[in-house]
Amino acid sequence: MPNPESIARNYLLAWNETDPEQRAQMLREGWAEDARYVDPIMSGEGRAQIAGLIGAVHERFAGFRFALLGKPDGHGDHVRFSWSLGPAGADLESLALAELVVRVEDHFGVKFDEDEVETLAGMTVGEFCRVVAPRIQPASAH
Repeated sequence: MPNPESIARNYLLAWNETDPEQRAQMLREGWAEDARYVDPIMSGEGRAQIAGLIGAVHERFAGFRFALLGKPDGHGDHVRFSWSLGPAGADLESLALAELVVRVEDHFGVKFDEDEVETLAGMTVGEFCRVVAPRIQPASAH
């Protein structure tokens, strides 16, 4: 089995590629034709659908980058690793807040526009809570 860190880094390179043609080439070179992608939010089968999913993430989170967190490990033909998604060049606290924005959107149904996401990701945790809490309560009261 190839090195788990190499697999994880190549995976994230494909997800970070903004050019659709380059991304398609990376998927042809590194993913099986019948590859499957499944997570709690979306799924796709085959390189074309996976490329579409990645493109949709780029549209929704323009300017954001995936980053590897920690050290990947592997067993058999499986690799496990953690990643974050946040504004390019952001520090870990900003990346964590960007992830929190996604979780608040998913769990509470509160929607943020792209400018808000970037602003929220640059806040301290306390500032984030003060700004977002009033929007959660009305959304969760339904």
